[in-house]
Amino acid sequence: MAGGGAAAYSMLTDYEFGLVRVLPMPAHLAMDAASGVFLASPPWLFGFAKNGPRYWLPHAAVGAFEVLAALTSKTR
Repeated sequence: MAGGGAAAYSMLTDYEFGLVRVLPMPAHLAMDAASGVFLASPPWLFGFAKNGPRYWLPHAAVGAFEVLAALTSKTR
């Protein structure tokens, strides 16, 4: 779902790969950062983080990478 949503708002973003170009790049990056937080949170929301790093580390790593990518991307 997260990937499909990202693909959808990417097609609406005002950048070189955008098809409709109605969403400004700062809004796109804010949505990317929110998606990163959403991807990192399930182990704690659903209680399986207590099973060890094997269960929460992949979620945290992918989410942190997406947030970091959003924070370090150019807006123009």
